[in-house]
Amino acid sequence: MITGPYKLIRQCEVTAILILYELPRLLTGSILAHEMVHAYLRLTVLACCQTLDILGSTKWRVNRRVHDVVETILSQGGGFAGLVDKANKWKWSLKKAKKTNRELHAERCDSELKLLILWCSLYAIALLELYLFLFCKRVARKLRDKDGFYYPHNLDFRGRAYPMHPHLSHLGSDLCRGVLEYAEGRPLGKYGLCWLKIHLANKYGGGIEKLSHEGKLAFVENQLFDIFDSAANPVDGNCWWTNVEDPFQCLAPCMDLSDALRSPSPYHAVSHLPIHQDGSCNGLQHYAALGRDYMGAVAVNLVPGEKPADIYSEIASG
Repeated sequence: MITGPYKLIRQCEVTAILILYELPRLLTGSILAHEMVHAYLRLTVLACCQTLDILGSTKWRVNRRVHDVVETILSQGGGFAGLVDKANKWKWSLKKAKKTNRELHAERCDSELKLLILWCSLYAIALLELYLFLFCKRVARKLRDKDGFYYPHNLDFRGRAYPMHPHLSHLGSDLCRGVLEYAEGRPLGKYGLCWLKIHLANKYGGGIEKLSHEGKLAFVENQLFDIFDSAANPVDGNCWWTNVEDPFQCLAPCMDLSDALRSPSPYHAVSHLPIHQDGSCNGLQHYAALGRDYMGAVAVNLVPGEKPADIYSEIASG
């Protein structure tokens, strides 16, 4: 949405909107209406909608510098930093692919047909990724000159909030996340600068995300030359930022950190970048907290530790 969301003021509005828009997404009909009325009386729905109000009132915008890099790569043919390669013509013509598949189906024997079916499955996955990419690119182009926009949120049956917009959101692909930033910037401050470096180290990946905070900060300090080069010459430079799993989410903090460190006062530099915080097996975190399980809390990072614990690796190795 280009304009801000409608904020609920009166409790009676909550029940009416929930029934009309099926929010959260549950069963429809008279059962839902009955449940919503009782939830309204318990005031639980009001608190839930106030939370969604906060999420929906957060103003986002397109990160134009990252988006310019995307457009430059595409203008040169793609096939770089995880973007679609325009040389792969078979991905761009569904009708031609269907015709080719029918011809191959008629010519090949049964033993080769299994390989053909596998190929078609891989093609379908690639085609889906292509269409998602095209939708993301088209929406980003339309919104890049806007001052900001908003994401209405909904809840699933578990109480998790998701943006209603499916194609360009902060919960989408690396490209979607990389080209989005907050419309309202904030001065970094001392702790914000540290968290920006930690965020960059996490997005670099390759095992760096499992280091302690001190280890991540040291890693970033040792990579400042490549970080500055990535920010200044993302396409024609050393392209350090492309050697990661999420390149555009790595490029965005490279640019922000480069601007901050090269400014007269890094602590006063204004950043619009979201800093990601991920839970560690959220289900086990709830169980550990409810059961006052200290060992379980250590395994899922509910208590302070020198470096992040990884419950999945512990189970796999044990």
